[in-house]
Amino acid sequence: MRAFLPLLMLILGMVSIVQHKSHAQVPTVQDCLGAIVVCQEVYFEENAPMGQGNYPNEVSSFLSCMANENNSTWYTFTVNQTGNFGFELIPNQLNTDYDWALFNITDDPCGDIPNNQALMTSCNAAGGSDCQGLTGANGDTEFAIQGAGCNTFPPNINSAFTPLNALIPVEAGDTYVLVVSNWSSNQSGYTLDFGVTDVGIFDFISPTVDGYLNPDDCSGLFLLIDFSENILCETIDQANFSVTGPNGVQNVNAVSALCDVGAQYTREITVVFDPRLETSGSYTIDFCCLTDACGNEIAPQQYTFDYVFDSKPMVDLGPDTMICNQDPLTLDLTGVNGDITWQNGSTDETFIVTESTDISVSVVNDCGTTTDEISVIFSSFPDVDLGTDSILCSGDIVLLDATEPGSTYEWQDGTVNASFLVQIGGEYSVTLTNECGVDIDTIRFDPIPNIEVVLPENGYLCEPSIFIEFEDSEYFDIQWQDGSSDSQLLVEQAGIYTLMVESPCGVYEDSFEIYACEEEIIFVPNVFSPLAPGENQLFKFFSTNPISDFEMMIYDRWGNNVYTSDSWKNHGWDGSFNGKDLLAGVYVYSVQYSLTINGVPGVRSLYGDVTLVR
Repeated sequence: MRAFLPLLMLILGMVSIVQHKSHAQVPTVQDCLGAIVVCQEVYFEENAPMGQGNYPNEVSSFLSCMANENNSTWYTFTVNQTGNFGFELIPNQLNTDYDWALFNITDDPCGDIPNNQALMTSCNAAGGSDCQGLTGANGDTEFAIQGAGCNTFPPNINSAFTPLNALIPVEAGDTYVLVVSNWSSNQSGYTLDFGVTDVGIFDFISPTVDGYLNPDDCSGLFLLIDFSENILCETIDQANFSVTGPNGVQNVNAVSALCDVGAQYTREITVVFDPRLETSGSYTIDFCCLTDACGNEIAPQQYTFDYVFDSKPMVDLGPDTMICNQDPLTLDLTGVNGDITWQNGSTDETFIVTESTDISVSVVNDCGTTTDEISVIFSSFPDVDLGTDSILCSGDIVLLDATEPGSTYEWQDGTVNASFLVQIGGEYSVTLTNECGVDIDTIRFDPIPNIEVVLPENGYLCEPSIFIEFEDSEYFDIQWQDGSSDSQLLVEQAGIYTLMVESPCGVYEDSFEIYACEEEIIFVPNVFSPLAPGENQLFKFFSTNPISDFEMMIYDRWGNNVYTSDSWKNHGWDGSFNGKDLLAGVYVYSVQYSLTINGVPGVRSLYGDVTLVR
């Protein structure tokens, strides 16, 4: 039985190939994947194709005797019996130079040819001189590998002696591809004769199954069938495949990676289960009606296999979570199929989480590795405390901070910041919300008014009383000099008055003095006699109040100024003028002076007459 490892690797890439089918090139007879299947002895090619097909550079100039794949045509066949194989290629124009190489692809795909020199069984690139025309492997020489040129002995991979090679030893069941390259680049064609020897390369035997690759227990995706020879892609029909199992008929698709990119044939068919097998038990596949490259039909096939479902470990730690009650969280993987390793190296089936952290775990079994992780946050029900109700002085700013990680905020005015600035008195509230719940707190700030008191200036009590009043507040502590605590005061007597008002926001303190009201009293005599005894010898004024800016003038009856004085202290008329006594009679006076009374300055004018007695 042939090795299955390369086939498995091919199938594992099948889905990607099928998905990109629209971008792949369809193989032609100028490509290995589109090689002409040899089902007759002689092939007449009237026109040789030009170019390299849709898959160029399928032959390496470094690992084969050919310089390159030039104007190529590909052929393929499977040998029926062990022996020596030979063929001849006769150009339609005898001076045409054809090169060729034969590769054994029994266990290898076409894509390995340019990279694996061991696949090259026989090769001849002879040309020029005596090496044009007939070529092939007809046994006329003992050489298997001959490069370019002619008449070089002994030949090697780079040089040729003759265009003819030795017969090729082959074994029954081996598959080959022959590439013919038209070095002369004309399209005159050739005749290809495979009747030189008889080892049964013309297939008259129905294909058989070489082996099955059962579904992998971990995936249950497909069953691989390996055939004894190439199967025509066009005979792969979904309707000819059926699978039954524990759950009845199983839906399947029969596919081939090579067929899906346009190849004509394939040695492997993949039966894809849709959905995948997930029930252990016995399954039977039946199929028929496939033909090989030469039209031989396979006999109806039946294959039974036992399937034990397995899979990668199923691990689910659950979603990221928040713990509100502070109780430890136990992550339990009891019963998980595989070897457990937590992020801290523990291999226990359970893991206890007691603090906020990120937890990860990996579980390994024969089907692979599964990992999962979870973020655990230990939190609590929101608890907000804005403090006790308080006062707010004018101009003060208070920051209310409700910050609590993991919470959202909404204040009384709809703002959603963690803090709030208080600049005026009033009631303020915030609502905190987290995954554990909701909490609300309220605080009140009573505004404290400024102390606004206007006391009178120092002054005189010339009215019956002075009334003082200012706005009181429950937060004010008022004290007058007499112990009174009222915001009103009636001043009815002279004295010094002191007020002190205290509040949580400050202290006001001031005082004023009230004097007794002054009376304006001035005495002016109406008669005086310089000769009389006593103090009435001079005409002068008398006042109870200080006098300033004094000026007195006296006139006789004819309007003559007989006396003038600007001194309050020294004024006084003795009834004379220029040292002579004036006659008794009536004289007129005019007086102007300034004085301050009850703190109010003023100017006074007096006019009158006085009698001088002799």
